[in-house]
Amino acid sequence: MTKIERIPSTIHTFTGRMVDPLDLKPEDVCVEDIAHHLSMQCRFSGATRFHYSVAQHSYLASFLVPEDEAFDALMHDAPEYVLQDMARPLKHDIRLGQAYRGAERRIEKVISEVFGVRFPMSPTVHDADTTMLVTEARDIMHGTSSWKGSYKDHPPADFTIRKWSPEKAERKFLARFHDLRREG
Repeated sequence: MTKIERIPSTIHTFTGRMVDPLDLKPEDVCVEDIAHHLSMQCRFSGATRFHYSVAQHSYLASFLVPEDEAFDALMHDAPEYVLQDMARPLKHDIRLGQAYRGAERRIEKVISEVFGVRFPMSPTVHDADTTMLVTEARDIMHGTSSWKGSYKDHPPADFTIRKWSPEKAERKFLARFHDLRREG
């Protein structure tokens, strides 16, 4: 009988690193990779009226929380830089989501070690994430009417989401990261 070997699960990052998302090490993680990868990933599996990145989402969310939680809000989706975003219904599905959430928790632990991000999300950061979800539904998707069942009591943010290029989202994410790191 032939022994089945594990196929390496390494991926290339923007900065040229070869990392294994399922066995991430602190030396594998850098903010430049996080910012670039998140700026290239579209929210809602691409079901938006224009490219709207996870980096822009995270940047905007970081302004919806008190200053002492802004860094955590900025970095709340950082594991997705190597794991990719998964739609909420799939992420919370008992069959599929369990493996994803396990991998996500392992990556969160490493990112926390490297940058000091507090995982899991605090209730305040989670609320900002939900505020962004409702705002995104209103501004860049089909509107809030079909979202009212789950989020009917959650108001959107008091700003309108504008289209950014991936390059702008990456620059703004990195600038916010460095500003918050200096303040923290």
